[in-house]
Amino acid sequence: MLNKIKSIIPNNIKSEICAFLKPEKIKNFKMYKNKKKFIIFLAGYYQNLGDMALTYSQKKFIEQNFPQYEILIIPSTKTYSYMRNLKSICTPEDIITIIGGGNMDDIYVSLEDARRYVIKNFHNNRIISFPQTMIFSNTNFGKKRLKKTINTYNKHKNLYIFAREKNSLTRMKKSFTKAAIGFCPDMVLYLNKMETQFTRNGIICCLRQDAEINLSKEEYDNIRKFLNKKYHNVYFTDTVNISLSECTPEKYEDTLNRFWNLLKRSKVVITDRLHCMIFCAITKTPCVVMDNSNHKISGVYDAWIKDLGYIKMMKDHKIDKLQENIELLLNINVDDFPALNLQTEFKDLADACKIK
Repeated sequence: MLNKIKSIIPNNIKSEICAFLKPEKIKNFKMYKNKKKFIIFLAGYYQNLGDMALTYSQKKFIEQNFPQYEILIIPSTKTYSYMRNLKSICTPEDIITIIGGGNMDDIYVSLEDARRYVIKNFHNNRIISFPQTMIFSNTNFGKKRLKKTINTYNKHKNLYIFAREKNSLTRMKKSFTKAAIGFCPDMVLYLNKMETQFTRNGIICCLRQDAEINLSKEEYDNIRKFLNKKYHNVYFTDTVNISLSECTPEKYEDTLNRFWNLLKRSKVVITDRLHCMIFCAITKTPCVVMDNSNHKISGVYDAWIKDLGYIKMMKDHKIDKLQENIELLLNINVDDFPALNLQTEFKDLADACKIK
């Protein structure tokens, strides 16, 4: 009977109960008491280089724009268990920030549950949700999830939500009528990782195999077969193909730098991963990109990247078009193109983080 009851309790409710019964203490948490601080919630210390990079770039943004503040980073896995300890050291002057990304939806439900939990627990603080993609499906489940999110967000009196592409901007303005809605690039586009360059050689293929894939199995297999047959030195990887030991708070920056250096050693990258495309943009690596199922890639590309001559978006998955784009990029000199610089596009986000 007990197991049956447990099976019908939502995971976020279980997490809240466990946090109440067994709260955890943050290491050295007293050092943050009585100090002005930014708290970064939902930090991505897990097997996704994109979310790790969002954590890294958000920290860099706060360090560079608000050096007078302490920064306290809360892993997504500790959202519930750290909450009681956090609230004991927080004041209304502390700034609550939530990692951006692509999980304001009904696919990655644990992250949206955690985001709502944070917003409900800091009703006296300014909260900034960093640039997100918002996509709730039109299913009954998706509508139910969206209604819960709207109810939570619209109850907060000092909430700022940023979209990273225009479809999400439209959805957010329609849904979150009580929040301040802003528009700025994905946080990883705040970075510049071109400082060290290498001799380029070979092709990297970074294709996803999860719920957001927009390739059929046949198309996926055909692309791999074509690359293996046509080109030498093709390396297949993924931005989630990493070990847990490389995702820790102590090691994640080194893990990111290794992947960025891997890209900088490649002549061309082929991907349908949003952050692999963005990694290519910030490392000035030629890239052929294909859209994913919810079109967040094309949304970010159109808003911020489309004028980069070394990033080419494909509208379909035809092999002849893929070859055409690869051959074009193999024969360009990236030094002929201006470097990406979107620093001024983050001004509204920086302003939202200031308590006036």
